[in-house]
Amino acid sequence: MMKENMKPKPSDSISISLIVFIFSCVLILWVLTLIIISVLFDTPQDRGLFGDMFGSVNALFSGLAFAGVIVALILQKKELSLQRAELEQTREELKGQKEQLQLQNINLSKQNFENTFFMVFAIILYDPVTSISISA
Repeated sequence: MMKENMKPKPSDSISISLIVFIFSCVLILWVLTLIIISVLFDTPQDRGLFGDMFGSVNALFSGLAFAGVIVALILQKKELSLQRAELEQTREELKGQKEQLQLQNINLSKQNFENTFFMVFAIILYDPVTSISISA
């Protein structure tokens, strides 16, 4: 049962492959942009002016990344609260199992005593060797 839970779900492998694909695309675009800007603009001053035009886009992506971190923290908080609730339910279930095991142990002890008692009683009652009496 544990091994079944350890296997990755198809949705997990799709999301991992999607992340790798997006990361690869961004990396390729970054390298291509570097090459294209180097070809189109001859002097470093022209390249600098061209790059300064996109300063606001940099701030936008920084803000989006920060918002993504906040969303991730909120989702993690929800997951932790669900995990705590599930842990509490597991504790309650284990308490019930412990009580049942204690009752089962008590019943087994009674059964063992009764079995031993009646075996001794049967030996005393029906064994011909013990029925011999010694008279003086």
